[in-house]
Amino acid sequence: MEYVLLSNTNCMVSRTALSIDSLENYPTEEGVSLIRKAYEGGINFYQISNDNKHLKEILGYSFYGMRKEVFIAVASCALDTISLQQEIISTLDTLNSTYIDIFSLHNDNFVPTKNTKDGLYTALLSAKADENIKSIGFSTSKLKLAEEALQSKLYNVIFLEFPLENSKLQDIINFFEECKKQEVGLIIKHKTPISDEVDFSLIFGFLRKSENLIPMWKIKNQEDLQQVLYFESNPPEFTDKDLEEIEKKQDSN
Repeated sequence: MEYVLLSNTNCMVSRTALSIDSLENYPTEEGVSLIRKAYEGGINFYQISNDNKHLKEILGYSFYGMRKEVFIAVASCALDTISLQQEIISTLDTLNSTYIDIFSLHNDNFVPTKNTKDGLYTALLSAKADENIKSIGFSTSKLKLAEEALQSKLYNVIFLEFPLENSKLQDIINFFEECKKQEVGLIIKHKTPISDEVDFSLIFGFLRKSENLIPMWKIKNQEDLQQVLYFESNPPEFTDKDLEEIEKKQDSN
């Protein structure tokens, strides 16, 4: 497993990361077993993107006594400061941790800033000052909002859902490069498997081509994890022809 320093943070993370949202129906013991297999495979970066106590318990049990060995990101859809503060407190309690590595605001409508009336960004600054969170992120499925968050220079990390609707591939690639230029951490989230092994190989190769981003796979079972670990150990080659195929798929969304 390859490890890289996630730009604008102090996180030395695996080049492959996992979103565990799809494990919400897993019994705790089975979920813990799956996560530990992922860790044994070298993956040290995990995210939860909803306020699900069960998923937080799975992570808490999986890494009990070894919190410093992994990096955990949490995304919140909170729209007010009270809900946000409660979510941070409950997350710390359930994870049995004193900090969250990256806490991000997920929004597909606007980018919270110091000046927006919601007060969300200011609340995260306060939580960071209290050392409850280490880095602040923004999460969205809209490229325009991701670009706005990047230009605001307020966020350490940007999480972007892929594929993106109504976005040209070259615009997406330009965004990748701009994040690298500004040294802002970039996480690209994608489901797995996509439709078949060939498609997954194609997407895997595309996302691994950009050295400054971390692909985050939304696994839902053991088979998905095995597929991710296989391609991590055997990275597919990625050619200009493959890029054309990705562009066709992106244009069809």
